[in-house]
Amino acid sequence: MAYVPRNWGQHKIETSQFNRDDWLQLDPSHLWWLPNNTSTFCLEVENLRVGASASEIRKQRILTPDGQTISTLNYQSA
Repeated sequence: MAYVPRNWGQHKIETSQFNRDDWLQLDPSHLWWLPNNTSTFCLEVENLRVGASASEIRKQRILTPDGQTISTLNYQSA
């Protein structure tokens, strides 16, 4: 089963494994966003193994800054 968030303001997934390439399905029109407001949908992802090849995601933030697009920020561990 894929992870399909709807309407959440902030959410976090950590230390998990999804054995499929379509593990995350996002539709920006169904995610929380208000015009002229800095608070938006934000998904924090940390220490995940995803897809058939078990690719690793160490630390990532996924957000919708305008209710129409999805932005992904990757963080480097020091």
